[in-house]
Amino acid sequence: MTIPIEKGIEVPLKLKGRGKWQKLMNEMDNGDSVLLYFYTGKSFASSMYSNGVQPATRAEIVDGVRMLRVWKMGVFDE
Repeated sequence: MTIPIEKGIEVPLKLKGRGKWQKLMNEMDNGDSVLLYFYTGKSFASSMYSNGVQPATRAEIVDGVRMLRVWKMGVFDE
């Protein structure tokens, strides 16, 4: 059995940006921030990093609850 080799086929873009964190990230401008529960914020910051967006984070205590503020700082240079 021979498998045909195809040439000139473009690679389609990855389907990133469909999850809840990607949607939130896409709505944010550089310098915008969100305040989330601490581990939720860690998940969001990790998702940003995985998608090529630079996050900045700072922990805060709000009404005795540990929270995390996450800023969108921009995209990584390619």
